[in-house]
Amino acid sequence: MLRNKFYDAVPVMKDGEITATVTFQKDHPVFAGHFPGNPVVPGVCMIQIVRELLEDSLNMQLQLRTGDNIKFLNVINPIDTPAVVASIHTVVTDDGVEVQATFSQATVSYFKFKGSFVKL
Repeated sequence: MLRNKFYDAVPVMKDGEITATVTFQKDHPVFAGHFPGNPVVPGVCMIQIVRELLEDSLNMQLQLRTGDNIKFLNVINPIDTPAVVASIHTVVTDDGVEVQATFSQATVSYFKFKGSFVKL
């Protein structure tokens, strides 16, 4: 839904861990309104990116079930921070996947997510 429009990424999965460099499309129309002159990646888009990386890596359709702990630690301005590293730890269950995810760049953490997605 957002991939190849709002961001680009090639996820790599190894031993239940998904890693991807997420590069934001700074000229995407969402940034014109969020916020004019000071673009910020919306939190809901970060959660959607996690979902899409999971779906691509696990080859299944998912829907957010729980967001037990979601933290937006620093603002991601796509001009100042054009890319972040997404690290997603997964545990696949019978009906979905348990997830712990982070977005970071060098020593800065931007986003942390702990929750679950259900298979559709």
